Amino acid sequence: MKILLAANSYLPSWGGIERYLSQLGRHLHTSGHDVSVFCRKWSDDLPSTELMDNIRVIRHSAPNLPFYLFALRPFSSEMTCLASARLLRHLNPDLVICRTPGYAQGIRRVLSKAKIVYVLPTIEAIERKFDIAEGNAPILDRFIDLIMNPVNDYQERRALQSADSLVAFSENAAQLSSSQHGFDSGKYQIIPPGVDFKFFNSHCGKSPADYSPVRDDSKKLIMFAGRLCNVKGPDISLEIFHRLLKRHKTIAANCHLLFVGDGPMKNELIRRTDEMNLSGQVFFAGKRDDINRLYPWADLLLHTSRFETFGHVLLESMSCGTPCLSFRRRIPDFQVASEEIIQHGENGYLANGWDPDDVADTLAMALSDPEKLKETGLKAAEYIQKKYSWQRHIDELLKTVENI
Repeated sequence: MKILLAANSYLPSWGGIERYLSQLGRHLHTSGHDVSVFCRKWSDDLPSTELMDNIRVIRHSAPNLPFYLFALRPFSSEMTCLASARLLRHLNPDLVICRTPGYAQGIRRVLSKAKIVYVLPTIEAIERKFDIAEGNAPILDRFIDLIMNPVNDYQERRALQSADSLVAFSENAAQLSSSQHGFDSGKYQIIPPGVDFKFFNSHCGKSPADYSPVRDDSKKLIMFAGRLCNVKGPDISLEIFHRLLKRHKTIAANCHLLFVGDGPMKNELIRRTDEMNLSGQVFFAGKRDDINRLYPWADLLLHTSRFETFGHVLLESMSCGTPCLSFRRRIPDFQVASEEIIQHGENGYLANGWDPDDVADTLAMALSDPEKLKETGLKAAEYIQKKYSWQRHIDELLKTVENI
């Protein structure tokens, strides 16, 4: 089958959508499909076409709209698809898998007979609400959001209408999208993504030696992995660690907290770490390319997102045998899918994010029994390998278009 993967960005960028498409493309190719990628060319240094892992990557230029036309930017992908009509018709895919709203609409207008699967990426208005929360965002950003939220909602609704099949990674994502856009949640196929077990596993090695000042084998290592921004909740992780010190001093004294990632909140987190006198126990690793080596190094992953349509970091950590502590879902404060992945006390831990003391107590409980913690990590890896294989994801994904 000729399959086209379409999104705003692809490798060498390395976000959630890029990781998903690269893994999906490789496994589709291994299964015998002819796979191409159609994406935006974000840098002049990138070639317009190239072959990556036996996948044909086609990068297009996009309109460079002036700032005063910012409200039209969500339409640029659709405009590019129309401008690339001859190329798309030449590719003539049997199936198109889209991860960006504008591509679903534009490709539908160009390839009216192609089967289109729209894999829900996020709900932009909800994510942006958390990104500018707590009054910290500049007035200009808030003004732009006031205009852009209805535009993004409109684009997302059109993408849902354009697709032949709608796929969400979780019930949480389907319910949030349904509520936001007025779609019946029953129209979404719930198909969780896969994990690259060759890359994320307990045997992929420990951390490089440059972390020797941080790592002390007598200390438990708690890790946060993700972008340091409000929606991911790194400030919550820091507060939980602080509560742990207050409520469970003996346990906390033998722990370190490591932030892996970068983002706009980094300087604020460092400042608050100093104010709390935690600079000897809290460390910042920055953005790392060897995250697969860091997961097995940690004793527990602290996942404190305020909003996630799914939670790939949970799969990655659990696949490496590192158990996770995450939050239960409660609208509107914590719109997450952790309960669909973690079984409390079996393959990980769940706590009430709206009650910091409950989270600190759950964290202390997990760390107080090293043998149980290790057993939980082994169960987590076994669970992920059974339920989240790429082959299973592909089989279920292709089933959604059989009857179209």
